[in-house]
Amino acid sequence: MDTPEPTTPHSTPRDVIILRTILGLALAVIVVLGLWTCYAYLSSPEAIRQPSSQHVHLRLQLIVNGAPVNFAEDKFQTTFNQDICTAALTKEPFHFHDHEDQFVHVHWANLTGGLLLKNYGWNFIGGPDTTLGYRFDRFPRLIRVPIHGLALPKPSRDTNYYVYTGTASNFKERSWKDFLDQKLTDFMSGTPVTRGAGFIPVAYADQQQAAELNDVLGNVVILAQKYKPSDQQVKDRFNHLLPIPESQCSG
Repeated sequence: MDTPEPTTPHSTPRDVIILRTILGLALAVIVVLGLWTCYAYLSSPEAIRQPSSQHVHLRLQLIVNGAPVNFAEDKFQTTFNQDICTAALTKEPFHFHDHEDQFVHVHWANLTGGLLLKNYGWNFIGGPDTTLGYRFDRFPRLIRVPIHGLALPKPSRDTNYYVYTGTASNFKERSWKDFLDQKLTDFMSGTPVTRGAGFIPVAYADQQQAAELNDVLGNVVILAQKYKPSDQQVKDRFNHLLPIPESQCSG
């Protein structure tokens, strides 16, 4: 009987190897993009994922170990331009402009105090320090929303945070967690100095005449220091509230 010749395994054709490699790489890219999209979605607050236009104002004082932060400094300011005074969605959710201290222009709806502080360098709400989140309103294109900058002074590790709303004659201590987590419009609901009927967009040509800010939600004083401030310390800060200014973008 003839002995059959031993067979040798057939080698995989080169084109099959290339095809499998391409498919494997394509699958890996899809998985990575999917994971990245999930991360971007989950790490972005709803107000950043699906932004909508709103224009209100907040009078904010931030005192770090006895030293008031001057928001009129260039590192906090946004250069005045046309989109700031229209109903269109602005590039940044918050602005300080007109070289005014204390007055925050809130341009996106449903923003929180945590997002406000993170926008200027204090991250109490997680996520990357230099990113507020990603916009999904033009999906599948994701738009990164960077912070304005790392402008606030770095607090020491033993710093505690005390937040108050009201006026010099009628202020109260509020929850720090509520300030960080709640929508600013909800947090400030019922506080003094609510003005105006809301933002009324006007043509850019009409901005040449400055007018008094309207829709000021109220006054917030934050003291960042080791020990709780006395009532007199808090009252003194409310006595330093700046008058409501005129602005090129009064709405």
